Amino acid sequence: MSTQQPITLHTSTPAGLKDQTPKKVSVHLDHDRLMDCIHCGLCLPTCPTYAETGLEADSPRGRIYLMRALAEGRAETTPTLVGHLDKCLGCRACETACPSGVQYGHLIEGARAHLHEHYERPVDQRLKNKAVELSFPYPNRMELALLPVRILRRVGIIPLLHKIGFMKLLGNLGDMESLLPPLPPISKRLKFPVEWKAQGEKQASVGMMTGCVMQVMQSHVNEATARVLCKSGCDVAAPKTQNCCGALHAHIGDIEQAKEFARRNIVAFEDWQKDHGPLDAIVINAAGCGAALKEYPGWFKGDTEWEERSKTFAESVKDVSEFLDQPAFKSRLEALTKGRKQETGNGKQQTELAARDVVPHTTGASTLEAVNDAVESDAKNKIAALNTQTPKTKDQRPKTKVVTYHDACHLAHGQGIRAEPRDLLQMLSDNGEFEFIALTEAEMCCGSAGSYNITQPEMAMQLLERKMKHIANTGAQVVVTGNPGCAMQIMLGAKKFGPKVEVLHPVQVLDRATE
Repeated sequence: MSTQQPITLHTSTPAGLKDQTPKKVSVHLDHDRLMDCIHCGLCLPTCPTYAETGLEADSPRGRIYLMRALAEGRAETTPTLVGHLDKCLGCRACETACPSGVQYGHLIEGARAHLHEHYERPVDQRLKNKAVELSFPYPNRMELALLPVRILRRVGIIPLLHKIGFMKLLGNLGDMESLLPPLPPISKRLKFPVEWKAQGEKQASVGMMTGCVMQVMQSHVNEATARVLCKSGCDVAAPKTQNCCGALHAHIGDIEQAKEFARRNIVAFEDWQKDHGPLDAIVINAAGCGAALKEYPGWFKGDTEWEERSKTFAESVKDVSEFLDQPAFKSRLEALTKGRKQETGNGKQQTELAARDVVPHTTGASTLEAVNDAVESDAKNKIAALNTQTPKTKDQRPKTKVVTYHDACHLAHGQGIRAEPRDLLQMLSDNGEFEFIALTEAEMCCGSAGSYNITQPEMAMQLLERKMKHIANTGAQVVVTGNPGCAMQIMLGAKKFGPKVEVLHPVQVLDRATE
């Protein structure tokens, strides 16, 4: 049995105390922001990894202590210390719980940038990280990597390979296959139009980020996004010169590569607007990508050439639910929805949110609000964050189609967006499309977290099983979520743990209701 290497803290001073002046061990460890933590512990119950392990070092407060010890030269980068930092999902639920506005997302990404430069990982970890780095941000490479899966699935041999145990022999590669959803035809991505025209009277011109994983594995969601934007009265532009948002590299600590991707995206939309006129917004349908795009000014802080350009770009970025929930666009969609409005007795029903064991103190998004002036705490999202209503249980629900909603972490905690997707779904529920039921622990991470379910599969599966139990309790046939990673993770959970559910993006639900 292997034993963990202890975390070494150097504290040898005559008074038993250590000078807490940062030792400038890395430009990435922001000691001033680390000192914002007041160690109150309100973040602990909201942290998914702490909820599973109960270890202080697997909590935001504990990890901040470890990061601070690194910054002050009191700790070394041992495998144990690195393991606790690696186990962090980066979900930012702690930012919602924190009364002090600690920018935890900024801190953990800084720590990972430090580790990227100063810690040599074991060979298997380096290979796994490198495989993710070299494939996921590049759609053509990802398609090539997925070609064997497409072929094996086409001939129908994969179930047999699982049955005889061959996929287990492949180790991580075998596990990764199970994470993949049904793959759309490659032609869907290659033939995705650059321009889409508004239906009816034009209300706005928007740019659209098409993503990496979304392009390859969920191109149908991109198509639904463009169609719904057109139905709401928007011309849509999806420049082919855009690329990965940079989030994946930022999360694993390679901030320089992340910034290179960011520069290309900024230039892509600047060039488009020079040639075709201004855009009213740049719309994104992936929560993790949206959080990264909005945080570009933080990546380029102090850069004389790129800070202002990144700020202009980031302030135009809108999550698709955030954009469509604006009255002009929402009313256009509502007019198109099928079905009669149900009489509620007391007027329009209020969206029910999941019961919470811990009442948060903010709407979250501390890291984002610090770098993006366009992001403000919306009153609706304050109500959503503080909501403590008890959701209907399976036995109380009516015998109709039931839909529930899972908050993508980087939408709820990273961007402070909770009410908007629920408002859109409630609009359809009020029109008789379905019954909208709240999900307990809707804001608790499902375990996807970018590439986390590949790099930390054991914890990812624990969190997924927890999520699926709550989904089962709603009796829902459909789970809606605004991030491709969450969608694929919950699809896996439906196969692995049950219940059998359809997983959709909010725009897919809107697209179906407005056909």
